[in-house]
Amino acid sequence: MAEGWSVTLEPGQGWRFLGSTPEKSASECVLRSFDGPVLFATGSGPSSPDTEPLTVAAGGGGRLLGLHFFARTAGPGGPCRILVRGI
Repeated sequence: MAEGWSVTLEPGQGWRFLGSTPEKSASECVLRSFDGPVLFATGSGPSSPDTEPLTVAAGGGGRLLGLHFFARTAGPGGPCRILVRGI
C-alpha cells in the first residue's frame, strides 16, 4: 500500500478529488478522519463520485474499493483533517 498523506477538508467546499489508482482494476483506499465526520466515495471517473458515500466518523476509518476516490465534510462543522492511504 502507498504511503499515507494528509489534507484538511473545509466545510462547504463540496467533493475533493483525492486521486486515482494507477491500476486498471479497482484498488483499496483507506481514509481516517481526525476532527469530524467525513463522506468518502468512489467514482467511475475523476470528475465526481457516483457511488453511495461511506460516512467515516471522527476518530474512525473506512476502506473502499474503486478507481477514483473523493471526500468531503459530512456536516456544517469545522475543518476536518484526514489521512489517505492506497493511492
